[in-house]
Amino acid sequence: MCGGGCGLGGELGAHEASVNLPAPELRNVKALAEMLGEITFYQRPAVVQLILQQDYIAQLAQLFQTIEDLESLPELHAMFHIFRTLMMLNDSAIFEQLLREDVVMHVIGALEYDPELLVHATRHREFLTSVVVFREVLPIKEPSILAKVHQNFRVQYIKDVVLPRSLDDHTFATLNSIVFVNNVAILSHIQRDSEYLSALFAQLVEHGTPLERRRELSRLLLELCQLARSLQLFNR
Repeated sequence: MCGGGCGLGGELGAHEASVNLPAPELRNVKALAEMLGEITFYQRPAVVQLILQQDYIAQLAQLFQTIEDLESLPELHAMFHIFRTLMMLNDSAIFEQLLREDVVMHVIGALEYDPELLVHATRHREFLTSVVVFREVLPIKEPSILAKVHQNFRVQYIKDVVLPRSLDDHTFATLNSIVFVNNVAILSHIQRDSEYLSALFAQLVEHGTPLERRRELSRLLLELCQLARSLQLFNR
């Protein structure tokens, strides 16, 4: 019978013995960071399976919030290693969990605490929530499509700003694939939304449209054309 500190266990088969994940609790954070940093190639599938079965990432996100409230720097550094390692597992289902709307800002927050930095100098969340102001030139009414637009920006930010030194080629390519799939969905939705395109062109040709508004609409149209062209080139 296991006690309260028991972790999650799974069988790997012939290559390795069973692997266990400690419960996502404050007392286990350093051990979890160390354990994830030492998993072998053959252990990865079992670790991924355990993480997905237990909604482990959402629990880690809440744990990070608790640790940040406590201002416990050693554990915050451990959380950085945990979330960076989860990304480096390069698993699409793991990325889906990491990029969830209710999780992703906690993930980005944990990635602010890089122990290689002398001080907690990065303010990624502040930039994403306060400095960057998302403004729709024309509103996208479908919430799931709008969520993909936001997700793309965050993925690009993680890829180019948060972890540019850490990502290997395979993980970099996976993140690019997420952006690509989202772009396909976004463009397909806009192509099917006759009201969206009609409103765009109607305002462009309307004589009374202010110059600045016309420039915004022109930039939007150019962006859509460039997006369509990039998807065509990718499919060749």
